[in-house]
Amino acid sequence: MTAYAHRAAPAFEAVEFRADGKGGDTFIGYAAVFDSPSKEIFDPKESRTAFVETISPGAFTRSLGMGGRHDFIVDHNERQHLSSTQGRLKLGEDSRGLITESPWPRTDYADNVRALHEQGEPLGMSFSFAVPPKRAGAQEWGANGRTRRLNEVKLGHVTVLASMVPAYNDTSAGFRAIAYRTEIDMDELDNLLAAIKEGRDLTDEEKVALRKLAADLDPQEPDTTEEAEAERSDDDLDKWKARLAEIAAN
Repeated sequence: MTAYAHRAAPAFEAVEFRADGKGGDTFIGYAAVFDSPSKEIFDPKESRTAFVETISPGAFTRSLGMGGRHDFIVDHNERQHLSSTQGRLKLGEDSRGLITESPWPRTDYADNVRALHEQGEPLGMSFSFAVPPKRAGAQEWGANGRTRRLNEVKLGHVTVLASMVPAYNDTSAGFRAIAYRTEIDMDELDNLLAAIKEGRDLTDEEKVALRKLAADLDPQEPDTTEEAEAERSDDDLDKWKARLAEIAAN
């Protein structure tokens, strides 16, 4: 069984909704764009340094030709399913990239995405993948470990990005390095940054992640044992929320 542990850098290309002539809509967009360098990515499983990733034309050919199931979802959330290749999802490569064409369902979360699009919010796309471990030349690393070219991938799902904090901008690459040192789960970090950006109250899990970040960023801060965490006040959390929000804005 393939573990699709990696998420590609977001592709912020124009997406569109076309009337299908039957009272519904069809979504069309690119989940990947060939030969388009990503912003810096930090993935400690792959490299000790941040790196820039590009995708070669034809990188999906073998995977698509195998005829397996691929899902189209919202924000990498498998609970927000839109379609699959066992239904009416169409995935293919053209000279530009991995094109995605799908009927647009009438669900609450799908309607929310469409509403954001209609009011001018940019929608991105991405995909999950694995690099074939025994396929020579499937990936090529630069000599300094700061570039990676994907020549062949095993495709997992494709996703439209409507509300996620962009996964691979310069700031979050730095935060991901801290997360690796402090053993914060990457999804928990993404949720924390999203909460700070949205200005909403933190969950208990997000508060724990924030305290770990605070202790790492400022060695004068108390440790993160349960006893120490219990003594932290809401004022401390607000201070660090404000500081991280300022960092993320720069």
